[in-house]
Amino acid sequence: MLPVTVKPWQIVVISFLVGLTMDAFSSTPGLHIAATNFMGFMRIHYLKATTTKEDIEGRISPSLSQKGIVWFVFYCTVMTFVHHTILFFLEIYGFQEFFATLFRIFMSSLVTVSLIIIGQLIFYKSKLRNG
Repeated sequence: MLPVTVKPWQIVVISFLVGLTMDAFSSTPGLHIAATNFMGFMRIHYLKATTTKEDIEGRISPSLSQKGIVWFVFYCTVMTFVHHTILFFLEIYGFQEFFATLFRIFMSSLVTVSLIIIGQLIFYKSKLRNG
């Protein structure tokens, strides 16, 4: 949800701090740091490929209300899938039970994306009423 104008090094630092916080509360040393840092790194490249010059000049943030439902759902799905893939494969430390892990990634990503979209719809509707 950070604006597209945030500098890449700031994204990586913020990703590290978010991952560190999640690791501190879930007793998973380094797993969330690696997953969120990789997701932050991929976000930089994904936004370079999918945003326009007008988006950057307009200082938009990747949200449902500013980019539309199709763009946001695809963005959210890609970022969540990247995060969960790194997290779950690091968690089992290898490719044992590859298809079971892939199923976990898919199901967890589906639930996560659904919750994110529901949250976006709640705030999107409140913006419509206020604006």
